[in-house]
Amino acid sequence: MSGAAGTGVALTIKVVSVLAINKLVVLYGGPGSLTQLAQFQNLMGLFGALPADGVQVGATAYLAPLRPYQPRYRLWLGAALWLTILLVLLGGLCLLFFGGVAWPVSRTVVFTGAMLLISGQALLSAVLLAAGRRNGYLMLVIGLS
Repeated sequence: MSGAAGTGVALTIKVVSVLAINKLVVLYGGPGSLTQLAQFQNLMGLFGALPADGVQVGATAYLAPLRPYQPRYRLWLGAALWLTILLVLLGGLCLLFFGGVAWPVSRTVVFTGAMLLISGQALLSAVLLAAGRRNGYLMLVIGLS
């Protein structure tokens, strides 16, 4: 699949899947479900903003000129991975301490674990793009959508 066509297919699949999830939430969730979904997505955006806008942008900038077999590549990739984990865990601690009664320990742990998976997937996407592996990136996006 060519670059533009593959990107178009991946974007279309992403949009359709998000619209389908929103439609299911509205149909089966009741009157306030869309508001709750929006609040949940905003919280996810807060959790993912620093890893995505800071760590992943930096990882892309430093990894793009290097080859995967070089020691500096592994060093930068490891640093990006550890910073992503640290930032998500710090966000989880903030949620635990300032989330109030709506965020007990069990819910916070599950949410933080899910955000670790999402942030890890986003970092993997950035690494694949930095390495020029467009087909791997497209398969990841299509598979996860």
